Amino acid sequence: MSPSEYDRKNQLFLAYTGATVSNIHLTANLSTGSLDDAQRAIDWLDGQSMSHIKKGRVGSSTAQFGTKSGRKLLKFYIKSMEMLVHAKNAAERQVIKESLVYRFASTLGVVRAELECHRLMLRDHGLRYLGDITMEKLTHLFEQNVEILDRVKVDASSLDIAALPAPVRLTASAYLRGENLKSMLSQATWYRHAKILRGYGQDIAEPHNVKAFPIKLSNRPVELQQVHAPDWYWDESAERLSA
Repeated sequence: MSPSEYDRKNQLFLAYTGATVSNIHLTANLSTGSLDDAQRAIDWLDGQSMSHIKKGRVGSSTAQFGTKSGRKLLKFYIKSMEMLVHAKNAAERQVIKESLVYRFASTLGVVRAELECHRLMLRDHGLRYLGDITMEKLTHLFEQNVEILDRVKVDASSLDIAALPAPVRLTASAYLRGENLKSMLSQATWYRHAKILRGYGQDIAEPHNVKAFPIKLSNRPVELQQVHAPDWYWDESAERLSA
């Protein structure tokens, strides 16, 4: 009805009118196998970076990219830990710990991936109007924005230098020693090597803390597998709604 400058630029003169959506949260639950492995996965994710997105600092059990005021906010967090954060007191914490949901999330080491899509992001992907939203579009948008999970090809705390392409082996070795790579490489080479190494689970855009590097490394990878809520979860939800 009254196209903005963005609409004119992108020739968006025909669109839905009526109900609009300003915020959508898309989530997936991922099983790591145990709470220890869930923490290892979070530690790895917290050591990664995403292009043009500011990384946030929330807590030891959460890795966050983006901001509430930006186009999007991507979070990965240990679900059972997040459940306890919302407890108002010790008694409520105990009730949560005894619940089936908490024990399920804790036993499987569930990590939740949550993408908050804000107004401008929805607009840019043709999802601003309620009538334009489909599950297919939402699924595609989520998969596009959790590409960071595709980088997890090696153990979260170790890197097999010999398995890397020859051109980036020296760069990876220097990174693990804590050296300043930007003083050693040209800008073009740094960006090229950073892109390659992300595919092997190492992000040289994030500072590597040598002092925190474990002396004994585990070669066992953490596997993230999508997990769905068991049947009893939906039964309990129906009971709560009817009550």
